[in-house]
Amino acid sequence: MCCLATHYIYTKAATSPHKNRFLLLHAAYMPTTDLPTIIAAPDLRNRTERLTAELGIALKALNRSQIVDWATDAARMTGHVFVRRGVGLGTTITKIGRATVDEARGAAKAAERGRLVCHGKARGKAFVDAAKDISKRMRKKATAFGAMVRDPAHLPERAVTIVAALVSSGGIDANGGIPDLDLQFGIGAHRSIFTNSIIAGGVVEGSLYSVATLVGLTYRHLPVPHDSLWDSIDRNRDRFLTAVAAGASAGIAYHLLIDGTLQPDAYHDLAAHMPMAGHEAVLVANATAEAIDVPAKQDTFRKVRNYRG
Repeated sequence: MCCLATHYIYTKAATSPHKNRFLLLHAAYMPTTDLPTIIAAPDLRNRTERLTAELGIALKALNRSQIVDWATDAARMTGHVFVRRGVGLGTTITKIGRATVDEARGAAKAAERGRLVCHGKARGKAFVDAAKDISKRMRKKATAFGAMVRDPAHLPERAVTIVAALVSSGGIDANGGIPDLDLQFGIGAHRSIFTNSIIAGGVVEGSLYSVATLVGLTYRHLPVPHDSLWDSIDRNRDRFLTAVAAGASAGIAYHLLIDGTLQPDAYHDLAAHMPMAGHEAVLVANATAEAIDVPAKQDTFRKVRNYRG
């Protein structure tokens, strides 16, 4: 009877003006006996259970040598992101030091000539001009960023970047976020150099790279066929983890900048004693180095280890 009914529906569909609609309905109600057993199993019909089962299969298929290879690669890239930040911090400190020395020499020479007041006015004007130039460049970047956010093709990544920046910074007031984790995990009294520096940014980016490569490695061992969600995750892993890494760096940089200027406080675990101005300078230098590193995330995930083939 079922076969006769199906035949009748198919025959009517062939002569109906709504042929496509009938064919779609017929296809939707066709038996599913040709689907994999894992879908038909009574205890795995729920999609969440199926995803969990497939993930378990993939993880069990990993062998020791593959895990060691993955861990070695993750450690290599984590070291790379730390070195890159270290170079950025060193460059920043060098520039600040040179500028400070140059200003001191210029002031000393002006004082010898009795032109210290004129020198101060000139340097003040130069500072204002530099601030205006920076403000102008920031407005241009903000405009370009706004255009990218409005572009539907980039909206998902930009949304992820903004959310990551807000979470990692602790919000507009910079209270909380990644730098303040020293208060949550018992590292010690606020502030710790391990969370309030480029170290935090390096750990976050290295961890995200590790996740990206682990996803690729696990994907190789999924059963065939498997849920289409895994294909989507693997296809977009680098795209969205890059966005998260960039947002996290921007948020950390913002938090450190606020701490070094508007909410000054001393590090508690530095090896050398220094005045408060020194602590503020270290915070600002780390903020600058982390901010400079934000665009470099694309380079990190372009080099992501490909475990797909």
